[in-house]
Amino acid sequence: TAGFNTLFTQTRPEGDSRPLAFDPLAELVSQAHAAGLGVHAWIDVALASRAGEMQASRDHVVYRHPEWLMVPRTIAAELWATDTHAPDYLGRLARWTRTNVDRVDGLYVSPLQSDAAVKMADDVRDIVRRYEFDGVYLDHVRFPGDDFDYGARSVGAFREWVRGQVDLERRRLADAQ
Repeated sequence: TAGFNTLFTQTRPEGDSRPLAFDPLAELVSQAHAAGLGVHAWIDVALASRAGEMQASRDHVVYRHPEWLMVPRTIAAELWATDTHAPDYLGRLARWTRTNVDRVDGLYVSPLQSDAAVKMADDVRDIVRRYEFDGVYLDHVRFPGDDFDYGARSVGAFREWVRGQVDLERRRLADAQ
């Protein structure tokens, strides 16, 4: 009656891993379609956890793969000296995030790491395969700022890429002589 024809519903790639007797998202899609409404999935692709909201499930990506989380430049040096699976690593990153809510929405997964990028793509693919959405809105498909990602794995991947580019250029120059 209000003239709306589409719903945008926020979905989480990292949902509850337990099978549910009731699937609220499936019910939403079913009822919306029955009422003639389209449903678009709103997916926070790289945002793993909102600032100040640590996930309860130990199966969540922030606990399983803290090495995938983007690191701001300001605390990169201190985090490089900390094992990514030590509680202090995630604790320091979470504290920095909570004190910088004016700059960031939370903790982000880094697409610079190929295994993390594959996981993000798989999560999105899984959501759109399980539900009959009429569209998809991808949010947080970006770095939170130009001072991210300075995590050890991401910097290492960048260094490897640069080495490869330098080697290509050396071969090109050698072939040109």
